[in-house]
Amino acid sequence: MSKRQDQANSLLRDLVADFLNEHKTLGTLITVTRCEVADNFKTATCFLTIFPQTSAEGGLAQAKTQLHNLREWLRDKISWRSLPVLDFSLDKGDK
Repeated sequence: MSKRQDQANSLLRDLVADFLNEHKTLGTLITVTRCEVADNFKTATCFLTIFPQTSAEGGLAQAKTQLHNLREWLRDKISWRSLPVLDFSLDKGDK
């Protein structure tokens, strides 16, 4: 992974976490554990940890409904030529 890609992953993780914090659902804690931008910078997957685990699928579905709003919000924050197409996935690394 290149230094540029590492920086993009880190920046995207922080900004997505800020967005989800501003648009959070009551009773659910969503943490962005990591973001992985593809080598061509066209797609990115952000991995989420959702607590309580019983509402993980519902929290993921709620986060995915916010993807369009997230892209619009990111356009004001990032001055990249084009934003990657974003997707969310549950982080199963700690389970």
